[in-house]
Order: sequence, then C-alpha cells, then structure tokens
Amino acid sequence: MLNQHSIIGYLGNDPEQHKFTNDNSITRFTVATSKKWKDKQSGETKTDTQWHNIVANGRYSSLTYEFLKKGSKVFIQGEVKHRSYGEANNKKYITETHLTNFAFLDKVERSTPLDNMPTKVNNTSQNNSEDDDLPF
Repeated sequence: MLNQHSIIGYLGNDPEQHKFTNDNSITRFTVATSKKWKDKQSGETKTDTQWHNIVANGRYSSLTYEFLKKGSKVFIQGEVKHRSYGEANNKKYITETHLTNFAFLDKVERSTPLDNMPTKVNNTSQNNSEDDDLPF
C-alpha cells in the first residue's frame, strides 16, 4: 500500500515548534498550493489555493523550524494522516501530512555578493624562485 503526499508550495506562516520533556519536538506549519486557469465563459483568470497542514518530528522538526520561514518555497513529501479532537458533541477533524522528506526550493542568498568579491588575489607569501624557470 502507498500513502504518499507530494507538495510544492509556499509556507503560509512561520513554523511553530512544540518541545516535550524527553527532548523530542514537533514542528507544525502550513503550505499553500495554487492552481490557476482561465474561465472559458468570462475569460477571467481564476485561482484555487489549497492549504496543507504539515507536521515534522524527529530531525525534521529542528531543520524545518530553524531554516523555513513564511514565504519559503519547499518540496514536501509525507504520509497523510487524519485525526479528530474535541468533545463528542463538538468534534473537529483535521488532515495532516507527516513529513518524510523535504527540500528547500528557494534560491540561496550569498553572504558576499559576487560584485564585492576581489578580482585579484595576491599570494606573495608563497613566491618560490624555482617556479620562475617553469615554462607555464
């Protein structure tokens, strides 16, 4: 049997981490996916956005909490799980994707822009006179 949910989307909020007494933690966040199409009758562009509840635990809990933020583009893969909570007369149901794999899809920001990098590096400390005889 296969229970696998794959999503590419954007975080709708900063991840929230809950720590437990045994040094375990769980991180929760939402990911939005959108589908756009053109309405045939009106010619208007329509958008359908779906929100996915993501749960990360174990090593993924700390990684997602530390590196993801609202607006981050991510690939999420996980198992779909359904649960309920609340009193019997006011039960609420929720569907969650329990993370089994993920990837950052944002462009990496460089700490030093290439424009500010030196164009020439002086390395005078290793100047060796024997190298002067080399033909290249």
